[in-house]
Amino acid sequence: MGQGTSFSRVKSLLILRDRPDKESEPWNIPWMDGTDTSELVFQVKGPPIPDREEWFHADCEGEDLSCEIGSLDGGRGALGKEFLASLSLPSSRRGITLVLKVSGNPEDPGTGPRRVPLNVELLVHTLTSRVRARLGQDVDLHCAHLGLETHDEALTEWRVRHRGSGRRLAAWRGSDEASRRPGDVSLRLPRSRSGTRGRMSAP
Repeated sequence: MGQGTSFSRVKSLLILRDRPDKESEPWNIPWMDGTDTSELVFQVKGPPIPDREEWFHADCEGEDLSCEIGSLDGGRGALGKEFLASLSLPSSRRGITLVLKVSGNPEDPGTGPRRVPLNVELLVHTLTSRVRARLGQDVDLHCAHLGLETHDEALTEWRVRHRGSGRRLAAWRGSDEASRRPGDVSLRLPRSRSGTRGRMSAP
């Protein structure tokens, strides 16, 4: 948790509720029977998760699902009001990043974990979190978002980073790409070359 060079880690639980028909129901955590040692429970309401069935059944299939959440504006020991959560499913190269905002007062039940209600401000997902290609081959980098469709001036920027250095590959504002589907910020790299290897990031 936290931001900058001073931070700490605590065991947490992230619960996603992406069905409007369930919004009025109480949050139910039946498996927290006292043996779970999570200090925080993040209760997240938001838009439907892309390919939700694959994500939600990954654990049942024995796949490793990675999840990390951190405060964007809180200091050491403080929760803050905004969070960044990252989920990845290595077996299918899928990845989701969520920008979250506290939607109410965190609940402290006295015993058990502290509960933090959150709303999704922005959801970014990709089907190509890892890509390998031969030199000279076209490369398609998938990326899409939910939450910025009405922001014509939202900036998308693709960058490549490798061994501490980086450069911009492409950039545009929402209103500049009228031909794209809403939320689509994918990129095609024609005739890839060795200089484009590294870590891609967008938006």
